Amino acid sequence: MISLRHSKRQGRHCIGEALRQGQLSLGDVSDAPSLDAQWLLLHVLGKKEASWLQAHGDEELSDKEECEYRKLVKRRGTGEPLAYILGYWEFYGRRFLVNKDVMVPRPSTEDLVDETLKVIMKMARRFGGRPLTVADIGTGSGCIIITLALELANFQFFATDISPAALIMARKNARIHGVLDRIEFLEGDMLKPLKDKKIDLIVSNPPYLLTEEILPFEPREALDGGTDGQDFIKQIEMSGIPAVVEGPGGQIQ
Repeated sequence: MISLRHSKRQGRHCIGEALRQGQLSLGDVSDAPSLDAQWLLLHVLGKKEASWLQAHGDEELSDKEECEYRKLVKRRGTGEPLAYILGYWEFYGRRFLVNKDVMVPRPSTEDLVDETLKVIMKMARRFGGRPLTVADIGTGSGCIIITLALELANFQFFATDISPAALIMARKNARIHGVLDRIEFLEGDMLKPLKDKKIDLIVSNPPYLLTEEILPFEPREALDGGTDGQDFIKQIEMSGIPAVVEGPGGQIQ
């Protein structure tokens, strides 16, 4: 349990002290305890900028705010990803809803989007500029296919996932970003829902961790690539469809 010291005024806890104690509590579980403490307190207070916390460091927290902050720091202290506690995460400069049904978007996956955009531009020129059909395999939160839909006009997009709960989250994000009508979300295992579709390009961040590497909190089915980490990557390769895939170590294949 966090032990927050009291400010001298009226025996209440101040923002600055709450941040310091939160940082200390998270020092053993977070690579960035100061940032995590800031994000959690901003979330509790309904603020967006860390500079606001610095400018109001002497202001007191209400009992309700302090209680909520304690709960969130305790959750983070168990190793639960910050994104799940906040309920969202930033990807490609945009905010996406996340929960325990989907992976937290990684910076390396932004590189996957960049590479996919380059490949699409080359393919579009080769095909005389005709709109391409792009499929995201294992879409999760939908951050990849939604970002592509926002960056590209007049293309056709599909997204598959074996998890109904993940597809619910992906559709929510597509609706928030105004592209729900441009992406067809299909439930099923890998490429199976696309068997009757003509796909020009696959993009995917498939499960590629070794079975023994899986950690708690994030969905196993989104991470477990089998004993060699290649089970799902091989399925994509066997399709014969051009693909841009994120593999082990965030390497783009």
